[in-house]
Amino acid sequence: MGGTKLLESLKIKECDRFPSRVTGYCNCESIRLIKSRLIPKQLELFGVTCFGHFLNVGDMVLSGQFWHHILLRECHVKNANENTSSLWYHVGNGVIRFSTVEFCLVSGLTFGAYSESILEIFKRKDSRLRRSYFQDSKVHVKMIIDWFRNLGPNNKYSDDDIVKLDLILILEMTLVGKDDRTSILYWALQLVDDLDAFNKFP
Repeated sequence: MGGTKLLESLKIKECDRFPSRVTGYCNCESIRLIKSRLIPKQLELFGVTCFGHFLNVGDMVLSGQFWHHILLRECHVKNANENTSSLWYHVGNGVIRFSTVEFCLVSGLTFGAYSESILEIFKRKDSRLRRSYFQDSKVHVKMIIDWFRNLGPNNKYSDDDIVKLDLILILEMTLVGKDDRTSILYWALQLVDDLDAFNKFP
């Protein structure tokens, strides 16, 4: 955070600001679904993954008007020796930054370069989880949601696989935020089959 002396220029001039409606697909439905369908042993397994702390997240309410006004205040800053992932906003009498550092602080996740072992996983042509649980070559978010909604307490599936699909659900619905008719990130379905690699990613 810095003072107005850091401010170089607004990306959208005040005279060019416009009204709009902001919508978002990120939600906590995945967390509620996981809590309602998993047995205690599976919840314990999920709790020690990289997404385990999300079980403590309550309902989120998107304030579209608030985010619209924040986005209108994106700015250029002077002498910002930052990589291109940093975003700066003129708020009140100061300039605030949102970068990978702030994302990690807020989300509790890690950030870094891809390891060679993860790059090798990305090269795989197929996914065991897709073959085992979904017949379509493209797995859509809704297919995983429906799979969990039909998941009974005495199902035949392995605890590890249930937790792996839980992680995909959190990734797609809560972190990435997608229309449930869209395909899931195929590389994530491959990566999650190696829980150690997924928990360390990236």
